[in-house]
Amino acid sequence: MSVVLFVIWFVETVILIVSDLNTFLTKAIPDTKLTVKRYLDVKFEYLSYCLKVKEMDDEEYTFNALQEPLYRVETGNYEYRLILRCRQDARSRFAKLRNDVLVKLELLDNKHGEAMRLSTDPLAVDGFNRL
Repeated sequence: MSVVLFVIWFVETVILIVSDLNTFLTKAIPDTKLTVKRYLDVKFEYLSYCLKVKEMDDEEYTFNALQEPLYRVETGNYEYRLILRCRQDARSRFAKLRNDVLVKLELLDNKHGEAMRLSTDPLAVDGFNRL
């Protein structure tokens, strides 16, 4: 009779563990993947603006070395200022999402470890008590 009760208890515990893992796999991990994808998109955007600013700086240095006027500079350098502003906005979004990703990954790691520990503790304690 006690073997039957133990098997029932064991099956219920395993069902809880599987349920926790299913929630972890279907909710927490996809949410973290989405956050990482958004982070990578913003990172790419920020690096693109950095590259564009570098190209514009190189162009300006080249024209200065040749002592030729650069139309963009002579007309107020509006495009350059706009790219700098966009880069600044992208940098702030990039920093925010980087922090979000770090927090989510830490929470995901903690949640997984906690869920596994809480799920397997009853099995370990009961197994130890039966010895």
